[in-house]
Amino acid sequence: MNPEELIPILSFPFFNRLVDTYLVIKDVSLDRLDLQAEEVTDAMLVTLSQFMLLYHEGLFHPILTQRWKLYEEKLTAYLI
Repeated sequence: MNPEELIPILSFPFFNRLVDTYLVIKDVSLDRLDLQAEEVTDAMLVTLSQFMLLYHEGLFHPILTQRWKLYEEKLTAYLI
């Protein structure tokens, strides 16, 4: 991935560190992703509608559920 592909979405302090979030719009298959076993339990590609359904069904980790409101406006601008 090239740094030019990174779209800054949000930056906020979290305890003693800064959390920077970037969006990358790219065609990629799941088998090409290098996911960290300590941080990821499952992954799938979804549409925004499917994502929102999963969110409203409470299927996300509580931290992601809390943070979604921070990301929602900025991400949906790119995904709609």
